[in-house]
Amino acid sequence: MSNIPTRGYIAGKPVSRWEASDSDNIDIEYKNLDRPGRQAWCGECFSGPKGLALKALILIVIFCFGLVFGYVIRKGTCPGESKPLVAVDDGFVPIQQDYDDEIRQQLQERISHPLNLEDSIKTITKHLPLSGVGQTNHLLYYTRNMWATFHLDTATVRNYSVQLMYPNYTMEGVNKVSIVTDNETLFETQTNETNIHPNYLPFNAYSHSGHVRGPLVYGHYGRREDFDKLKELQVDVNQTILLIRYGKIHPSNKVQHAEREGALGVILYPDPYDYVGKHSGDGSSGYDTSGTWWLPGDAVVRSSVRYWMSGDPLTPDYPSVDDLPRLSNSQDFLTSLPVFPVSYNDAKRLMQNLSGRDVPSDWVGGLNVTYKTGPGYIVSNQELPSEVDLNVKNEFLFREIHNIMATIHGQYEKDHYIIIGAHIDSWTMGAIDAGTGYAALMDLIRTFSDQRQTGWRPRRTIIFAGWDASKYGHIGAYEWVQEYEEQLTSGAEYPDLPSYPVYATLNDTQEYLQTYIDPTFNVTTALVRVLCDIILRLSDSAILPFNVTGYQHIMERGMRGLKLYESQLQDANLRLDLLSSAVNNFTSTTREFQNKLASIEKRNMSEFEAQFLNDKLIRLSRAFIHSGAVLSQPQYRNVLIAPHPENLNEEIIFPGIINALLQAKVDTTDRWKEEVRKQFAVLVVCLQRARNIVTESYPTESL
Repeated sequence: MSNIPTRGYIAGKPVSRWEASDSDNIDIEYKNLDRPGRQAWCGECFSGPKGLALKALILIVIFCFGLVFGYVIRKGTCPGESKPLVAVDDGFVPIQQDYDDEIRQQLQERISHPLNLEDSIKTITKHLPLSGVGQTNHLLYYTRNMWATFHLDTATVRNYSVQLMYPNYTMEGVNKVSIVTDNETLFETQTNETNIHPNYLPFNAYSHSGHVRGPLVYGHYGRREDFDKLKELQVDVNQTILLIRYGKIHPSNKVQHAEREGALGVILYPDPYDYVGKHSGDGSSGYDTSGTWWLPGDAVVRSSVRYWMSGDPLTPDYPSVDDLPRLSNSQDFLTSLPVFPVSYNDAKRLMQNLSGRDVPSDWVGGLNVTYKTGPGYIVSNQELPSEVDLNVKNEFLFREIHNIMATIHGQYEKDHYIIIGAHIDSWTMGAIDAGTGYAALMDLIRTFSDQRQTGWRPRRTIIFAGWDASKYGHIGAYEWVQEYEEQLTSGAEYPDLPSYPVYATLNDTQEYLQTYIDPTFNVTTALVRVLCDIILRLSDSAILPFNVTGYQHIMERGMRGLKLYESQLQDANLRLDLLSSAVNNFTSTTREFQNKLASIEKRNMSEFEAQFLNDKLIRLSRAFIHSGAVLSQPQYRNVLIAPHPENLNEEIIFPGIINALLQAKVDTTDRWKEEVRKQFAVLVVCLQRARNIVTESYPTESL
């Protein structure tokens, strides 16, 4: 079949031993924008023409700039030296370089015409952007070669051999869901899109391959409280196949919860309640989504169902570079259940005639069927009992992934890095995700490259990154950080991303983008301008533009969250007074420090004083890094914030304590109490350490 991906092969490029082998947010919740009352943030300000513009603006912010912003320090690894500091006659060394509004204006004038953004999106949508396949590799090397023509100091590709998963393109009759009796098949799921695009077969990455058969149970969003409700309704999900809606929590958590309850497999679908506007019909004869941005009935949403986010599954704690040993089996870090996505047209057929109990009113979706819990189907006198047959045959393959990196060296703080990144891979055509991010990154690089021709250099080094394999759990970014872990003393963050109706489907096309979101790319261009200024401020400001009072908001949220567990804390012989005192001392100190920062006259400040303050700001964030910050998840090291164990799309404050408290639900011993006490002590010590950093005085004079 000519449309089958080419297993990473690039014409003229030698095939590595990994490529020759056949052994291998952000699901991001969409909230219906036209249903006031279904989410708090969608009120009157999002109604009417102005509201549509605001929605478009938010969507473009999110998906153009799935970028990584970080300020990192490398310990003496950057080649060459920074520019020597220049003292005045009395030996005083004034600030050598600061944010300059004239430079900002020059950069703004260099930002491309919107047509250039359109050309970049056309470039990325010409290729099959699924990570590890030949067309994506062509795109990556095309991009690297393009960057090499810019005025950059370096433009390189960093390769990693990792274990990815793909649907089996050679076996017919697999990767489907059927309703069957003992002697016939009553229904099979259809994916009309694959007749046109056989290389875009729907699948859930890192699902287990298997063939199971059993009664169907409707599991709502697959949250912990949904399974508790099923138990309350006396619905046993053990040895059943669960039909679960996308949304509310990450798909991997849905599967994890199902696995804990003994399910045989999981079917994921996008319910029209969440993915179709109220103006698109009542669903009685199918939803008419033509001419709208809502999700068509035959569209299938892809996602990864991997819970353990730590880079390559076979090298979970170290980089996947050549010749390093790998785990013999990655199954310990992946689900044991087969998982498959279907359209809401197919989900409607699966839900029809489902037996069992009536569901709660808030479980009813938009399929225009009677929502029942199951298990099984209503059987008439003429019918044999029917069950659901789930057949998933995916395959692990070793593939080489490629991060593309470019740098503009700083002239005074060369070993301090500002990192700006965007992912390049996508599940499907990806005009919005990842096309808009790719286009924005290309324009930012060209803009700063052109500015270099004037003789300008940033104060700090800027690194531009194109990450590969993001859809498999940000593997490209993880591998790069793992490789340079010893040199990087603070990391970068990904923003939490909401979604749009056709995310991760074949309907994410340039036509969709220009019809419903940004017809002339003027919104995207405006946001590139905003990002350009953010990069300049981070790279050129003599004193980093950080506001440390932001910690107060985090602390307040964390203390409110812990009050919900006050009785369990008392069971562990802990009181919140000690932590509350440490929090109050820290937040009052940061407020004082921020007031001092705001009152500084930089024209009277020396370069050494500025660097002392910047060092404080960086060490302050590092004070909350601890190797045992989250129980059983060493990849999360921040004691203040981490992904929620029940929902990777959600963050929790004080994750070490909260994770230990959540263990009380399943731990029949008192070991959870010891872990809570340990995490409680770690957090207090980190707060005290952070406060000590803030109160340090400049060696020769107090700031």
